[in-house]
Amino acid sequence: MKSTITILTLIFLLIIITACNKKEGCTNPVATNYYADAEVDDQTCRYAGTVRFWVRESVWLNNQSGGIAPFVIDICGAPFDTIQSTAIYLFDPYCINTGTVDFDYDFKEFPSAQAPEVQYTVRDANNMVVLNKTVVITNVDCQFEEIIL
Repeated sequence: MKSTITILTLIFLLIIITACNKKEGCTNPVATNYYADAEVDDQTCRYAGTVRFWVRESVWLNNQSGGIAPFVIDICGAPFDTIQSTAIYLFDPYCINTGTVDFDYDFKEFPSAQAPEVQYTVRDANNMVVLNKTVVITNVDCQFEEIIL
């Protein structure tokens, strides 16, 4: 009888212990690694977004007549892409516009006290640096960065 009580007690404790283990994971549905079954946020959420580079038409025409367009964008010191005439707009583009030079980024915390930053450089057709800037990521879905020379 004593061994039966001991076995039942152990089974009861085992059930309680396993029932208390909650699934951990990213609980933010905005994150790229969202885990719907997670009951406890384990601080592993990852977020992605896009910075879209573009040029105002007047800037493009000014620089094209001087023979220094198109522009090459370097991100974090490495060549990334070239801004062609498809990235030119008269007014600020919308998120649905095409032709912008898009840089996709991935980061751990958003929003956070320290917003992620991306450093970029713009070079002209003669390989001269015409702009060196850091953009602070403030929007995970669609953020525009106008190349102002």
